[in-house]
Amino acid sequence: MRSSFSLVLSFALSLSCWLGFAASASAATEAWYRFDNDTVAPVTEDETGNHDGTLVNAPSPSASVGQNPLAQNGAANTTSMDLDLASTQYVSVPHDAALSFGGQPWTIEAFVALASFPTSPVADPPFGTAGMWIAQKKEAPNPSNVTDYFQEYGFMISGNRGNLAPGLVVYARPDQQADPENYVTTGRELQVEMADGTDIFAFTSSLVVPAVPGQWVHVSASYDGDRSVHFTLDVDLSDDAIDFSETVTAPVGTVINPIAGTGSVFIGGKKRGDGAPQQLMDGEIDEVRFSSGSLLESELLAAAPAAPPPSVPALGGPGAGLLVLMIGAGGVLLAVRRGTIV
Repeated sequence: MRSSFSLVLSFALSLSCWLGFAASASAATEAWYRFDNDTVAPVTEDETGNHDGTLVNAPSPSASVGQNPLAQNGAANTTSMDLDLASTQYVSVPHDAALSFGGQPWTIEAFVALASFPTSPVADPPFGTAGMWIAQKKEAPNPSNVTDYFQEYGFMISGNRGNLAPGLVVYARPDQQADPENYVTTGRELQVEMADGTDIFAFTSSLVVPAVPGQWVHVSASYDGDRSVHFTLDVDLSDDAIDFSETVTAPVGTVINPIAGTGSVFIGGKKRGDGAPQQLMDGEIDEVRFSSGSLLESELLAAAPAAPPPSVPALGGPGAGLLVLMIGAGGVLLAVRRGTIV
């Protein structure tokens, strides 16, 4: 006598991932400088309302912007800030614990349109072109005065320190670590630096900002809290998609413990150890956003948000998939039927 029974299985699966980089599940905007709503000079407003900055040496608002409206949220964007290198213009933001990420994940992004460009290799003059820094947070004054052993984080367009001898910087890229003084770059690569009070850790990408004066691009850097930095460069701001990206990972065993100090944040430049500005940007900057956590590319301001995942019926509820297995004596599979629960 042959008997049979039915086994009913219903299931659902939702999966999202960012290959090669661990994005944060709880990223949050900590400060966002839009330059659209500034009303009382020299104050520049933080969109979150918590970290207003100071426009140093009176940079001028500009009607030129990289993207209007913003692809991420449709917000109108009508004003950027024009920073003149010769006039030593930048933005200074007082220290706040929310902008002191230490060894936790973070993301910095901005739209930039450079009027001139860094060169490489080059010496490191007080207001030189060894790099143009998008943002830096650094303790100053500090015991090492003119070096960056006390910077929490720095995001720049540079790619090569130029004048730093081997041993002063721990480079993430093995080819750069092997011969840092002769490592060939254009000087327009995206780069991140962090320091722990003793060592400087440099992550140099191969993403190069085009040498076209006045061309708007969107750039970002995301630190994963371990030993990787993910960079993006968007040069076509009309298609709502990120054009180029790269993850730079330090060798296994690299331990990075960025300091969490009380230094101020510079936007559009960096500071020496004695607090003086240097390596300032020359050109326009806009929509500078600091986030705690590593953002997905689809969460960046220049990108359209990812489409929501398809709705999944409740387990075993109406609309769920139905798989019926007809199994006979001895565990022999007799038939498979598919259907939908109604």
